[in-house]
Amino acid sequence: MTNTKTTLKAALIFCGFLSFQQISAQDGVASAIVTAKRPESLKTIIQVDKEARFPGCSGLGSVSEQNICAQSRLDDFIEKNLKYPELAKEQDFKPRIVRVELTVDADGRIMYPRVLDGGIREYDLAAQAVFIEMAKQGIAWEPASLNGQPLKTPTIVNVRFSWQGRAKAFPSLGYGDDIFELVDEVPAFASCQQPGLKDHQIKACALEYLEQYFNQNLNYPADAQMVGLEGDIHVDFVVGKDGKVRDVRLKNDLGLGCGEEVKRLFDKMNEVNIGWIPGEEDGQKVNVLLNTTVHFKLKPNQKAKEKLAFVDAKPIFYAERSGYEEFLNNYLKYPKGEDVKPCQFGVFDVKFKVNAEGAVEVTDMLDYNNLGKAYRESIEGFLTETNGEWNTKYANLSAETQYMLTIPIAPPLGTCPDVPTGYKEMVYKAQDGAKIAEVKSKLNDGLELLDKAVRSYPSDNKIRHLRGLVLYKNGRQVEGCVDLSFVAKENKAIEVPKTCK
Repeated sequence: MTNTKTTLKAALIFCGFLSFQQISAQDGVASAIVTAKRPESLKTIIQVDKEARFPGCSGLGSVSEQNICAQSRLDDFIEKNLKYPELAKEQDFKPRIVRVELTVDADGRIMYPRVLDGGIREYDLAAQAVFIEMAKQGIAWEPASLNGQPLKTPTIVNVRFSWQGRAKAFPSLGYGDDIFELVDEVPAFASCQQPGLKDHQIKACALEYLEQYFNQNLNYPADAQMVGLEGDIHVDFVVGKDGKVRDVRLKNDLGLGCGEEVKRLFDKMNEVNIGWIPGEEDGQKVNVLLNTTVHFKLKPNQKAKEKLAFVDAKPIFYAERSGYEEFLNNYLKYPKGEDVKPCQFGVFDVKFKVNAEGAVEVTDMLDYNNLGKAYRESIEGFLTETNGEWNTKYANLSAETQYMLTIPIAPPLGTCPDVPTGYKEMVYKAQDGAKIAEVKSKLNDGLELLDKAVRSYPSDNKIRHLRGLVLYKNGRQVEGCVDLSFVAKENKAIEVPKTCK
């Protein structure tokens, strides 16, 4: 019988770690953050037959099913024990990931939890405290093993701060003493204040009017529609004594732009003066707290007729687009070494699938600027870091869906004075330009962005390819072929129309 070996990339364990007692304060709250950046030169390779995992799933089906079960149990523990910091109450809250490295010894004890690439202190402390609590409870993991012998190994756990977790952590956010919930006259619209109607009937009429307003004005977010996301967002809001809506608070968020769309709808109420008549108490106008639900339900013509074969990967990252970019900045490493030509930059287009355990399986990779093996390995290393961070459970996705990423890579700032700054941002602007140009009336706007990108990076194959295709598809074949023949000459792996070769 052949043993299947798993390769773990792990940091060299430094001496002198703080103990749990040293990094824990009273009531189990971490008072000091142990952080680390893992130098590439200190990485070692550890061969194991089985990786360390959270306990409770041995003997349940196949190894893959046991791993999925263990991850689910670990997620449940984190969700139950993760205390959201007060900072998460702020209106600008965004989902985020904190990565914690810990060591699981041969007896399954966890040690030395430390935050990798520390970010916002309050979130780092909260994530670290979960594993301090785990150790205090004496929870023993199933250790990694090689040839049947348990091993001491490091492992990395991603702690997610989500909208759903925030809603559970702060079920009621105070509004102040000048806000009423029960009043003599409830806020309403003129059409609802009919003689003989009781308060609950007036309120029901107002909420029905609101639902009509939402249905008429809601713009379904593109990412949510793409993956088939549906659901409800529950909202508390205040109708002020001046008839204006304020203090809009989402009690949950579906993600993928749905929360932002709800906020836009409420902002628009004041812009168009939707017509709220303020509530009254003892004959005086007062501020009144109301709640409603915004429904995100795709219309038949908006629904995909079949599962998606290809999809942009960024929206399905658990921390969504902004979280993906932060993750990319932290974990995409510029290659080093004597055989690596310095100061190169370029783009990789990647396609991958996500297997049942959440691991990335690359199906295709295009190196636009012929950067070579070392850069390809950096991209592969980054993708490995994203294992477990893709939410593939949306309605329009399947096990066969392939996810697409454009990944720019450039030298760190200040290391190559001859390389213009802002390369990644310019690649993204070029992509935006190509997208804008798909609308005929905005072709020139899209080309303006693409022209600017080409002027900044005239030798970049990705940017030239984007502009060439836009020109070619819009009847300007001669101009388009100038760009496309350039990139075809530089890199034969890039597909261009035959007439441009």
